[in-house]
Amino acid sequence: MKIAYLCCEKLDLPNAIPIHVSEICEGLTKKGHLVHLYSPYRNTFTFFVNYSVFTGLLSTHSLFCLIENIWFYKILRKKIKAYDLIYCRFYRRFWAPLLLSKVSKIPLVNEVNEIYRFERELEKNVLTNYSWYKRLLNFIIMDRISNLIERFIHNAENLSISVTPEISNDLINHFKLKPKIVKTISNGVNEHLFFPMDKNLCRKELGLESDIFYLGFIGHIEYYQGIDKLIKSTKIFFQNTQKTKLIIIGSGPYTNDVKKLISELGLNDRILMVPAVKAEESPKWINCFDLGILLKIPIDSGISPLKLYAMLACNIPVLASDIPSFRILSENGVGYLVTYPENEGGCQKVAEKMLEIYKMETLNPDKSQKRRDYVIKNFTWSDTVQKTEKYMKQIISESTHIT
Repeated sequence: MKIAYLCCEKLDLPNAIPIHVSEICEGLTKKGHLVHLYSPYRNTFTFFVNYSVFTGLLSTHSLFCLIENIWFYKILRKKIKAYDLIYCRFYRRFWAPLLLSKVSKIPLVNEVNEIYRFERELEKNVLTNYSWYKRLLNFIIMDRISNLIERFIHNAENLSISVTPEISNDLINHFKLKPKIVKTISNGVNEHLFFPMDKNLCRKELGLESDIFYLGFIGHIEYYQGIDKLIKSTKIFFQNTQKTKLIIIGSGPYTNDVKKLISELGLNDRILMVPAVKAEESPKWINCFDLGILLKIPIDSGISPLKLYAMLACNIPVLASDIPSFRILSENGVGYLVTYPENEGGCQKVAEKMLEIYKMETLNPDKSQKRRDYVIKNFTWSDTVQKTEKYMKQIISESTHIT
């Protein structure tokens, strides 16, 4: 196959986007397919290996992504017919991929990582301090236009690949897509990058103490990560333990809020904030954890558990919110669940669960490889690429047959 992969997002952000994009492009290339990755943004992309990358000069989103759409159409309009398929990593204000697909009669596959109205509901909880005109722009103009484009694109694409069952269900029930064109393919883990390492050596290399029990979080510092509740729960946990600390690794729009909360609670000496690290460096940090924590807020679009898979691949015990995407932990005996804490009483229960696990892991740690074995058997990027390839071939075959 010859695939034009159109990424409508920046590729140098400290989040999971570059990982997902690179793993799919690299995996398809290794299977013998020609993959060209296009992004209109000026990127410091560190995952160049076997596939070609074409980037623009933009440094940030333009209003309604008008310039980005023009860039996509201008750079691809004369050569789009050289491809068998357009694969677009979804961004709701991008209509150029759909236009290119219809003009060239080349099938369009849309990867859906979020549902716009779900994301907006979350953002409404944290944008109350914005000025009135910014709230007006966000909640009236952006909502109305983006929702219209999102609905139009979804109903015109040939195939939707979503990363969670919840998103797939919404595409079918809310957007009225036919079930046969909606597929769920979870994120995965690179088992060659994430694997168990010597904990003491990793700590020595990163300047961490060898005799501390480290709780650890790694990810984008966003509202939905529940980091404020993690910090409040950890404070209670610290009151009942010694030689315990929390590492928070990541960057994002709420980094300053997190630092402020840590300071207000007097936890600067117990919580270590580490800026976002490169993907290839994150396994060392994860291997320093004694217990990984993913206290995410339950959201209607579900969670694609990229960091969960990474921790399990490193064979690290994990405590996570009791939400559908994380229930593989208890169902398969590879981790622990706790109800997301809505209030102080909830934080107390999280702290009690932390203390319970702390005692088990210090007195009788599970040294088996069952966590890694489980995730490698069920959730690798190789599996994700294989499923993606299968559906791509199907949609090309159906499109050719119809033509």
